[in-house]
Amino acid sequence: MENTNIIWKKFRNSNYEVSNTGLVRSVKYRTPRPIKPILMKSNGYYYISTVINNVYQKFRLHRMVMECFCGASDLTVDHINGIKSDNRLENLRYCTIWENIHNPVTLAKLKNRR
Repeated sequence: MENTNIIWKKFRNSNYEVSNTGLVRSVKYRTPRPIKPILMKSNGYYYISTVINNVYQKFRLHRMVMECFCGASDLTVDHINGIKSDNRLENLRYCTIWENIHNPVTLAKLKNRR
């Protein structure tokens, strides 16, 4: 992937930036430093540990991407292709819980579990 396709946006009013490709970096120092996401083994989502205004906080990576590029929302964030680790903006959308559950990819996964 070429760097020209990556767009960075500031996360809230912090020293963190989030890209449209699902990357996070700290811009606290002269040279931006990548932040490694942590996998939540309980549910398969990635989260980022941050310190904002001297408060330690964890954010799910897909929520950070959506908030930076589409604004904050109380709606559910859906991974369109059903892959929880694919946090590219083009793979995420805000939707209702009903729409998320009825995503054809999600339905197929649930059907294959049985």
